Amino acid sequence: MSGRPELATIEVEKTRVREEVWKRFPRTEHGKIPYFATASLAAQRLTQLSVWRDAKYIMVTPDPPQEPVVRRALIDEKVVYMAVPGLRRSEPFFHLVPSLVELSAADRRVAAKTAPTISLEDMEPVQLVVGGSVAVDRRGVRIGKGKGYFDLEQAMLIGAGLLRSESPTITLVDDCQVFTDPLQTETPHDVRMDMVVTPSAIYFGEPLPRPSGIYAEYLTPDKIAEIPALQAIMPASLPPLNDGLR
Repeated sequence: MSGRPELATIEVEKTRVREEVWKRFPRTEHGKIPYFATASLAAQRLTQLSVWRDAKYIMVTPDPPQEPVVRRALIDEKVVYMAVPGLRRSEPFFHLVPSLVELSAADRRVAAKTAPTISLEDMEPVQLVVGGSVAVDRRGVRIGKGKGYFDLEQAMLIGAGLLRSESPTITLVDDCQVFTDPLQTETPHDVRMDMVVTPSAIYFGEPLPRPSGIYAEYLTPDKIAEIPALQAIMPASLPPLNDGLR
């Protein structure tokens, strides 16, 4: 119980930062990973990095700002694992193989209709993770939209032995989403970004060791129940579940 006040304070600060960022975008982006018109420029900057050239299998979040990344990955003949929204299938990732899907599958709505899904057991190790953020600082401290899926997707990959410490995690954001002052919002299950890529700059973060896997104490029974693939890889013996996840 001693950690509750600190966690509550962090959640209040995350909410404040999210609201500050969302005010910088059209009202339609409130509550979401914001779409920014120059996302293709950030994607182009990413593709110039050696970590992009060296990666064959990448995981990309299903957010609209990442569509140019997925499209370029398919052009560059990379295999993309794109999370099924909400992870609500036993096969929790869309399996985008360049020879088997159209470039239009970079749009998650098209992927949901046309792309096959894949189980953790059938996936190859991921060599690069690319995701969206609501806010991030130059150290790589990230704030998402508050659902916890980006961290959970990586935790699942780590738990399945599919994501190693040397595989970088990168976020693409607009310049207005990057905070110069350090964000004081990290919890144990949060993943720091190795790089922050914007349309005009690249910031090399100050990464910490990745979480070792799934932090059950941050998951509610309802969250576990709604994600079939998560149930399959949860340890058989768990500490009592905390009902305070956000």
